[in-house]
Amino acid sequence: MCSGHKLKKNGRRTLVFIEFFTGLMLLFDALAYSYRGNTSSTGYYMVRISNFFVFICNSSISFFVCFYVCEFIKRSRLNFSLLLKPKSSIKNGIPIQLFIVIFFCIVGITFTVVSQFTDFFYYFDENNIYHRNTFYPLSVVLGLLPELITFTMLLQNRKKLATNVFVSLLLYFILPLVGVILILVFYGFPWINISLGLGALHLFYSSIKLMELEFYSNFKTNPSSAFRF
Repeated sequence: MCSGHKLKKNGRRTLVFIEFFTGLMLLFDALAYSYRGNTSSTGYYMVRISNFFVFICNSSISFFVCFYVCEFIKRSRLNFSLLLKPKSSIKNGIPIQLFIVIFFCIVGITFTVVSQFTDFFYYFDENNIYHRNTFYPLSVVLGLLPELITFTMLLQNRKKLATNVFVSLLLYFILPLVGVILILVFYGFPWINISLGLGALHLFYSSIKLMELEFYSNFKTNPSSAFRF
């Protein structure tokens, strides 16, 4: 993605962050499964570190996906500094949902950090096995709310998006929904994380297709400049 055509002039920079944190989430999820039940010193720390970063990466992905959608709505590469000026940013047309999503992501990350010392969301038994705790459903709510808010923002701004872009982004939100349904039926497998991974691959594929359209569009309008490096 970093070598993408005209990277600095579009939203692919944000997609790089989405792919990066999705990859980290899947890596740490795999490590958590690999080391669960391992009572060695390495297993003790790896299970805790891995589960911690799975939660952190989930919140990070939610933020960057929302930011990514905002860039398509505004049809420009947005600067992260706008997050420091919410009032003026909203006046300039940045959807207010972005700042609501940021709030829930920060709350989720904060509670995840607190959980490391209080077992707020989850805990580990003497066999180094992960268990959900009383307030785990709150972590699910904090994880799903940003996605739901971004989804409603996408629907509200449907007319501002090209059809192929809208369908591509819509599919990204449908996949986690399928993951939620599967995890209710088949408990014990990280369906939601896998669906987020598939969604990230889909966004990558869609970005490649948009790059092709961009390239051939430039080639048709100016064949001599299409091959300049």
